[in-house]
Amino acid sequence: MAKRKPKARRTRSPHPGVKMLRRSLPSGAVTWEARWRDPDTRRVVKASLSRLGLGSDEVRRDWAIRKSKALAARAASLAAGGEPRGEPMEIGEAINDYLTRAADRLAPATVYGYRLALAPLAEWCEANGARTLHDLTPGRLAAFRDLSARRRKRAPTAKGRRGERHPSTVPLSPASVNHDLDAVRIFFFEARRLGRLPQLDPEKIAESLSRVRGRLARPAFLRRPEIRKVLEAALRHDGETFALTREEKAGLAPEGSTPRFVPIAPYALFVLLSGCRAGEARGLRWEHVHATGEAPEIILPATLVKTREERSIDLAVSPSLVSLLGALRVRSGGTPFVFGGGASLSREVPEKARLRLVKDYGAPSSSWQRLRQTCATFLNCAPGIYGGGAAFLASKRHGHSVLIAEKRYVGLLRDLPKDATTLEQAMGIEDLAGEIVRRVAGAAPLPEAEEA
Repeated sequence: MAKRKPKARRTRSPHPGVKMLRRSLPSGAVTWEARWRDPDTRRVVKASLSRLGLGSDEVRRDWAIRKSKALAARAASLAAGGEPRGEPMEIGEAINDYLTRAADRLAPATVYGYRLALAPLAEWCEANGARTLHDLTPGRLAAFRDLSARRRKRAPTAKGRRGERHPSTVPLSPASVNHDLDAVRIFFFEARRLGRLPQLDPEKIAESLSRVRGRLARPAFLRRPEIRKVLEAALRHDGETFALTREEKAGLAPEGSTPRFVPIAPYALFVLLSGCRAGEARGLRWEHVHATGEAPEIILPATLVKTREERSIDLAVSPSLVSLLGALRVRSGGTPFVFGGGASLSREVPEKARLRLVKDYGAPSSSWQRLRQTCATFLNCAPGIYGGGAAFLASKRHGHSVLIAEKRYVGLLRDLPKDATTLEQAMGIEDLAGEIVRRVAGAAPLPEAEEA
């Protein structure tokens, strides 16, 4: 009886569940491909080992063993009751979903800023073959971070359409780059929290999208002569009137009594003396103002504050601010908003007025943020206002940490009068603040002093 041929001994794969296939291309090149079944979707997944840089048999074998162990661990997690991850979400869809949900809890301006910051990410991913969130790796995030650090400012296009811009030769500042990288990190952290980015842990996200180092300049504040120029320009701006309107021609109003612009001096004085952010000033309601009594203050609700923390603004250090709010309340006619009347003041009104002050009325180049920083500088540096507790009390008033006050504001000004106990005295604007309050109250402007 003939002996049967013994069966070939079956060799157990060192990486069960992961197959490695050798492919010969028409060009003669040889590539390697790995295939496995995803435990969550139960679909076959392919990956090119050659594109991953796995050039030797030993390296490919080690990679396949690690992948096999990861698949087995994930399968065991699902068997124990783990939640399936589902289909990978496309990056554009994930960004739109994040912005839609963020609109319910963030300010519109914040959502708009996030949208601008995430647009380059979507474009870069599409150009580099990263279609879904599962295609992202620490290396790809690091490559996007390097690209962001080299981005250029976008300048208005000459003779182009309204709002059209093009990349200029001026690089983005480190602060602008970090602002966009912060938005991208927040997006990825949220995607991981929802289980859409399982291959990246928070440490890898933070490391791959680390902030760009830059030179930190001191706060841009106005000195006493510059503050006076801003307020003087605002008074000249508010004093402009039309030559002759229809009502004036018909005798319904005195000739030359119709203001040409919305008054900006009260708003500028308020931001300067209160240290409010521009958005806080525009959305301020009379119900937030408590300017009577021994401890006058403004209580900003958390919904109005950028940091979402309720804040109190002490008015005792600025008597002119108390007088200004009193005059504005009399003229409000029962409307809810301090600036804007029946609705919050739009962003365009003070911004266009600020540009006019610089271009047409001789004000130094500044911004509403610069007025806020000026207020913080004088509160921290004037010895007669808060004394030894200046850093702490000014920080509470402005809504930032004491560390920021000590590192950024303390000691910037050393020539302030020691007997100045109010902001107006420290800034040297008591006369200008009084004139603004007089005009709000309806009094005629004081005649300007003639130059000698």
